[in-house]
Amino acid sequence: MGAFLILSLLLAGAEGRFLVFWCPWPDELKHATHITPQVWVEGDEGAKRRYLRFSQKFWLERGVLPLRWMGGVCYKDKPEGWFVSYWSGAFKIGYRGIAIDEFGSGDESVDEKMARALVRTKELCPELFIAVWHAGGLNEVLARAYRRGADLVMLEAYVGGKKGFEKLFSQKVEAARRFGIVSKTILALGINDRAEERYRRQWGEWANSEEELETQVRWIRENAPDMPGVAFFASSASRRLVLFADKLCGDDLRETRSDDERGY
Repeated sequence: MGAFLILSLLLAGAEGRFLVFWCPWPDELKHATHITPQVWVEGDEGAKRRYLRFSQKFWLERGVLPLRWMGGVCYKDKPEGWFVSYWSGAFKIGYRGIAIDEFGSGDESVDEKMARALVRTKELCPELFIAVWHAGGLNEVLARAYRRGADLVMLEAYVGGKKGFEKLFSQKVEAARRFGIVSKTILALGINDRAEERYRRQWGEWANSEEELETQVRWIRENAPDMPGVAFFASSASRRLVLFADKLCGDDLRETRSDDERGY
């Protein structure tokens, strides 16, 4: 398969799926289509120092599209033009994809500014794969920008439990459908079993057992077949749960739905 065809498939999502991982040990994953933040290209010396083993070429040769981490609402006081220059700058030095962390500030003026910057970035760099992490509820301003400027939207749904998560998940799925972006939107599940206790007290306990992960992934497959995958924010997760999440992205739950019904 030619290099151009391989890249085209990655940009579209392997087999129409997006299986995104933010975790330690990304090279041990067997089913990921996209990983973040472990990637570098020449000219990005900071990333190269941090992730020396994981060049962009390393990932592309393995059929994975790596996404360079880019800040979002953490830079909310920056002007619109700064965001455009910052995000598009990744493409100019050779990155094929970025993951913007994050949108959904809760401040209307910030949302509008970042929304305009996202669309402008996509217009400047139409070949750049742009994924966005989204916190909180969707709104029309950001959804409109996602329709035009994002290739993938990851709605953060970080919650624990084998019960009680369904309302949150349903709200996010229905919002993606209502705003017409469900075909490019996935839920992002959280794993934080290795986070410091003070952080777990602050942010809560997420899907920190195999049973919780399996239940939540199964819910997505059964209730959101129009969503093309799932993401895992697991930067403070154990190796055991990261690899279990990866296993869930394989074929072990496929028998729960027919080929026509599956979202991925």
